[in-house]
Amino acid sequence: MRVVFAAVALCLLGFAVGVARDLSLASPPGPSASVAIPPDAVRAHPLPPLPRTEAAEAAPIRRVHAWAPRQKPRAPAVKAEIKRDPDTAPKAEPGK
Repeated sequence: MRVVFAAVALCLLGFAVGVARDLSLASPPGPSASVAIPPDAVRAHPLPPLPRTEAAEAAPIRRVHAWAPRQKPRAPAVKAEIKRDPDTAPKAEPGK
């Protein structure tokens, strides 16, 4: 249990130190790297016009297999046997 409390305390301490550091900065630092694209760089050409839905032809629907609901398998009827309570069942006579 002490280990859990120590871990939680260290997490809270680290969070508090991070917040204090962020608040102590006068202004946020600028970007650490800037990328300049040269004017003669190769650029991608624009995309061709995309096909419209009205121009597309729909293929006819092919029904290969007809779907029919399957019958549930039925369990064969089993005749139930009467279970007898061993305390009330007839007792075998001794000696027989």
